[in-house]
Amino acid sequence: MLEENVRHYGTFQLHGLDVWGELTLAGENTQLILRTEKKVVDPGTSEVIHGQLHDFKLVSCLQCVGGDMPTQAWNVDGKHTSSWNVFPHQVLVGHSHFNPSEDRIRKMWFSTGDIYQIFDDFDSFGTLVAPAEQLQSVLPQTIGKRQVPKGPKPRFVYFAGRSNLLEASLSFGKLEVQHWPMAQTDSHGARITTQMMVQVEFEAAVNLEECLSKVASIGQFLSLVAGRTQGIENVQFAIDGRDNKELPLSLYWSLGPQQASGQKLDIPSWTDMPLDGIRRAVEFRQVIERWFSTNQHAIARARLHLCREAGNRFDVDRLVAAANLFDHTNALAPTEVPPELAKVRDECLRALKELPLTDERDSAIMALSRIGTQTLMKKVLFRATVLRGHIRLEDMDKVLRQAILCRNYFVHGSDDKRFNYDVVKSYTPFLTETLEFVFAAAELIECGWGAREWQNRFHTGHHWFSRFISDYPQASQELLSDLDQAK
Repeated sequence: MLEENVRHYGTFQLHGLDVWGELTLAGENTQLILRTEKKVVDPGTSEVIHGQLHDFKLVSCLQCVGGDMPTQAWNVDGKHTSSWNVFPHQVLVGHSHFNPSEDRIRKMWFSTGDIYQIFDDFDSFGTLVAPAEQLQSVLPQTIGKRQVPKGPKPRFVYFAGRSNLLEASLSFGKLEVQHWPMAQTDSHGARITTQMMVQVEFEAAVNLEECLSKVASIGQFLSLVAGRTQGIENVQFAIDGRDNKELPLSLYWSLGPQQASGQKLDIPSWTDMPLDGIRRAVEFRQVIERWFSTNQHAIARARLHLCREAGNRFDVDRLVAAANLFDHTNALAPTEVPPELAKVRDECLRALKELPLTDERDSAIMALSRIGTQTLMKKVLFRATVLRGHIRLEDMDKVLRQAILCRNYFVHGSDDKRFNYDVVKSYTPFLTETLEFVFAAAELIECGWGAREWQNRFHTGHHWFSRFISDYPQASQELLSDLDQAK
């Protein structure tokens, strides 16, 4: 891939003309500058711009925006020039161009910022110290025409050889987590490093948009496992129908998911993460396969990811968003309404519908029509039942009720007598994280997560799950105690 924050020069195609170009990869500040002295019939730029850099790499700039009106200038020779500043959403680099309207992707690879922690495979690498005669028998006698200088204290640096760490069959293809080991020697010694990659081989070749959507969804799952947002890195594609020996294209995703930073406790640790792809690979595979077996909760999961992207920043909007996650979960069966109440409801509705149209009349009809239907409170409490028998959280229903009443207060300005904002306002971060935890834990448990065993393990606080579990008893007790005292 091209180096970031460096100007890369080459020739690009603009409306059939070869124009000079300067490409800089810099995230949201990525820029392609095009210049020419030739007359351009169409002054605008294309969504797809192909080019070749001076090192002969072929470049495809996709979803290009801006540059509709060129900047006009005259150089020192009096020649007229035109230039365009273009923002490409994706830049593909390799030994061939990419055409998004025609090319399909059959296989892709990517990494994430914390992949070495999510798949903490430290036992696959090491140094070997053994009796000299045992190691000397493995050492080569010569390297070329030079003798290998053997001594009494040989040591080996090794990679144990397991390249595939995890395999899972997802609804859209096969996922593998792989080591790409590299051995290096120089005058300073020998070492083995690895690039850990996620490979996805699609069941049927997909276009670029769908491919990036799948990459983002896998990244969101890994973000939940790691406990913080994962940046998508080192993306590569194999194009359907091309020679298998052809090197993959590398992708630069200008506005792709960015790696979360944070404090030391935000750095993931395998001792705290709910899933461990190395020591509990069977559980990890089962959960990720079930996670992607249906799109039923895809919207809610994506919204949870947006909530967690805020890290340790909590505000009113995040609490409301966390509560609204449950509106996109499995529906409850309608509550059976007692006959007497149903009769009064129906009579009132008939009377209201005979009145002239007003906002108040419509509001009353809507309120009466909701009797017996699902409410957000019911959805949240129903979803929390998934955690029972798996995770111990005392008075969870009481805390969740206050969270939803707080949400209703911010959304509707509710004057519900069960809610005291003056008491609850200092607990809004705790209530927000309770909603997020209940939603996330329920999703994982339904996919096969052994939450009970996880809670009984030793934790260091390097995941928001373990920090929440540790802080919950005191925070919930103080909240409920303050509410009781305010009555």
